[in-house]
Amino acid sequence: IDDVEHARRNCGISEPAVRREVLRTTADLYGLLRSYCRRAGRLDLSLMVADRAIRAAEEADDPMRVATAQWNLGHVLLSHNDASAVDEAKEVALMAIEQLHKAPGSTEATAIEGALELVAVVSDARQGRWWEARRRLEQRAVPLAAQTGEGNVQWTVFGPTNVEMHALSIEMLAGEAAQGLRLADQVDLD
Repeated sequence: IDDVEHARRNCGISEPAVRREVLRTTADLYGLLRSYCRRAGRLDLSLMVADRAIRAAEEADDPMRVATAQWNLGHVLLSHNDASAVDEAKEVALMAIEQLHKAPGSTEATAIEGALELVAVVSDARQGRWWEARRRLEQRAVPLAAQTGEGNVQWTVFGPTNVEMHALSIEMLAGEAAQGLRLADQVDLD
C-alpha cells in the first residue's frame, strides 16, 4: 500500500501515460484489499478501500475499472445486515451499468456488466424480492454470461457457472430447497 501510494503521489503529471497506469494499479490494489478486508471482518476498512478504488479508477479515466470499483463497493454494501445498505448496493450496481454503457463495448465490459447485474440480483434476494431476483437473473445475467463465457475479468469470476450458483443461492435464500438441489445438480463443477 505504501509503495503504491508513494508512486501515485510522485508520478507527477509530466507523463500522463505513466500516471494513468499507476492509478490503474492503485484501483486494482484497493479492489483486492476490499476482498481481504471484508473476509477479515473489517467492513469499515473494506468500505474505505472500495472508495479509494473508485477514486483511483476515476482519476485514471478508466471506465472498466470504475465499474469494477463500483462492483467492489456493491459487495461491501451487501456484506452489511442493514436493509438500506443492501438496497444501496443495487443502486450502485445499476448506476455503474448505466455508466458502463457509455464506454466502448467489449467482452470485458459485458462481463463487468454481468457481475454488476449479479450484485442487483443478490440485493433483491436479500430483500426477499425473489421474483425480481429470478427475473433479473434470467433476463439480464444469463444472456450476458452466454455472451462472455467463463472468465475472471477484473477478478469478478463472471460467467455461466457463477450465474448458475447465484440461481441456486436465490432458491436457498427463498427456502426452496428442492429447487435449489435441482439447480445444484445442473452446475458443471469442471
